[in-house]
Amino acid sequence: MWWAEPIHHGLRALQWATLALLMRRDRAISTFIGIEAVGIEVAWMAAAGSPLPWPGARRPTPPWQVAGDPPAGEAGIPQPRRPEPEAALPVCDVLVVDDDSTIRDTVEEALTAMGYSVRTAENGAEALAQLRAVHPRIVLLDMRMPVLDGWGFAQTVAAQGLNLRIVVMTATTDARQWANEIGAEGYIAKPFDLEELLALVADYCGDG
Repeated sequence: MWWAEPIHHGLRALQWATLALLMRRDRAISTFIGIEAVGIEVAWMAAAGSPLPWPGARRPTPPWQVAGDPPAGEAGIPQPRRPEPEAALPVCDVLVVDDDSTIRDTVEEALTAMGYSVRTAENGAEALAQLRAVHPRIVLLDMRMPVLDGWGFAQTVAAQGLNLRIVVMTATTDARQWANEIGAEGYIAKPFDLEELLALVADYCGDG
């Protein structure tokens, strides 16, 4: 029948492909099968020097010959190209000090998502303990906290001769005044917009 001949050729082509794979399983061989109209055309791509499985089979151009020179490899077998390493982003440590866990966690999550290294403390005493392990580029400091408040933290930092950039982060109309009292470099009043906070941190972390 009219459809028997192309099916016969297609099955024979697949037999050739299976036999060749069994005979050359130790070599780099890839098979591409395309379906065209009423017949099956098997396109064969093998390592350099591998014979085509039957007369008339087409050998596709390897992608490395199209894109550029092939990487070095044994017997002409292409080697995978290694991706170029990305430039490392500078690490900016941020210490968030606030007795409100909701604010603390929200700020930590937002800054971490932007790639900052974040540590947290719920009062000034915990913040001082954190300073034994890390020297943050910026301290986001609440002022009214139990155990040790923002004033006590800033006073201790100054007495120890630590050079820290402190940004007051507090819910009061006196945020600017309190920032001036402890010698802070800036302030942000609660409730604040996260975009505003991220821009502020980016400014302090970006200018060294």
